Amino acid sequence: MENEIKETKHRKPRKLPVFVSAEDLLAILKVSKHKHHKFAYMMGFYSGLRISEILNLEPRDIDMEKGTVFVRQGKGSKDGVTILCPFFRKEMFELMPLKKLIKARALQKAFKKDCLIAGILLKKPTIHFHSLRHGFCTHAIENGIDITRVQVLARHSNIATTNVYTHLDPKFALADFRRLF
Repeated sequence: MENEIKETKHRKPRKLPVFVSAEDLLAILKVSKHKHHKFAYMMGFYSGLRISEILNLEPRDIDMEKGTVFVRQGKGSKDGVTILCPFFRKEMFELMPLKKLIKARALQKAFKKDCLIAGILLKKPTIHFHSLRHGFCTHAIENGIDITRVQVLARHSNIATTNVYTHLDPKFALADFRRLF
């Protein structure tokens, strides 16, 4: 038992994830010059997709009627379903699969460059493409979506992974507490 205590004492503190806010996304989209970049950014933020999932997305994975995205072989080779970006348009089918237009590293670089031009990189120097997905989870929780539902949409196997987003901004916890008491 003493060893367990020692191990936990020496563990590095985990940093909270850097996330893209809705305002950040709007600024990034305004400076982005390529529609395939904009498509990728919107799918990352509004659908919570990982970069590999965005690149591999095919038209058959989109159900516009139900407003869902079927994620094939996501992280851990798992399939799942998430919400479709509300700004998805039929013209976007032409961009899929995105991997025919751009590779992951090039998309990451384009995102960083667009963040720099939009002035986001100055405020959030450690921002990266995955910050769009962090924004999806943060935005959902801040707007009152139950954490277990966010876990399902984000396709997290462990609730602890999703739970990190409840600790981002204490003002929401305080507001909830005040409303209840």
